[in-house]
Amino acid sequence: MAESGTMRGTDEIQSYKAQVVAELQKKGMWAGVEPEGLELVMLKDGIGELKPPEDCGASAVVVKPRSDLTTILSCHLAWSEYGVAVPLLAHTADFTVEALAKRRDYDETPEGLLKEWVDNAGLTARLHRAPTTWFDGHCREVLQDYYPLLKEEPLNSALYAAVARGRSGGFSKEDLPQTNKLRELMAILPRPMGEHAERLVNVHGDLWDGNILHMPDGTAVLTDFEQSVVTSAVQDLVHVTHKPLMAAYLEAMTGDKPSEAEADRLLLEAKIAEHVHFFVIRSLFGYDDQPGNIDELIEHSRVFATFATKLREDAECAKKILDKGDSVDWRGAMESEMQS
Repeated sequence: MAESGTMRGTDEIQSYKAQVVAELQKKGMWAGVEPEGLELVMLKDGIGELKPPEDCGASAVVVKPRSDLTTILSCHLAWSEYGVAVPLLAHTADFTVEALAKRRDYDETPEGLLKEWVDNAGLTARLHRAPTTWFDGHCREVLQDYYPLLKEEPLNSALYAAVARGRSGGFSKEDLPQTNKLRELMAILPRPMGEHAERLVNVHGDLWDGNILHMPDGTAVLTDFEQSVVTSAVQDLVHVTHKPLMAAYLEAMTGDKPSEAEADRLLLEAKIAEHVHFFVIRSLFGYDDQPGNIDELIEHSRVFATFATKLREDAECAKKILDKGDSVDWRGAMESEMQS
């Protein structure tokens, strides 16, 4: 069959057809499928969907080049087994084969948005309840070798996901922040507090709707594991910091509907972690075009840490700020509260 599309990697995926068939047939799938009968549909550069003939009853699969980073494969294998990642059907030294999963389009209404948050919170809770042993040993050690300061940091440090992102993104060791300076910064920054914020769990690290797919039966699963580590649960709650999602997450984790105060406490921790991740740490590890000035970030973080302590100790003050939602000016609020 002819291949559709002229994206980069088309010839490479084409060359894998016979191997893909052989690997799947070893596992009892794609019986009777021949490489010549496969249709290739390129989904994006380097990633293709292989579709068997409709009359053979076999399901389409997605073929991707295998990452050079063994941590990504280790994570995908474990999470696929736990049922929280796109099923990994086969892998070789050159490629991986996944089940076909697609994004779900929710209604663009308040009800549709709430449904999406509740679904995503349920997936996050499933991920956070899954075993974390895949990260023990090799996966943790390679990150610590890439940035040795991690050996001094607790596992629930916000630094783990940032370092994973820097390593997977090819950020050179020569461009990493000075160890002494970052050690000083990490000692100042507020750490997660509370059972549901600081608990050590599987963390995807980039948990937004673009990395959440759905299987044909509706089951939500994750994709893209470049930033995945084991660290504090709140690191997966920084991408959508809204109270309904916090409440849905707590209910999915505990089985009980949380009180408003409980949802507010977790939302506050998510907002603090959001600021630490997006404003302070990420620019130091290749997320942005220009690395942040670490001396300025240290001075900013001294003020922010005091502000975070004030919010944790004064629920009324915290609620006043959190109730503003995304419209809150955190810098302005920080300056105002610190002067009062």
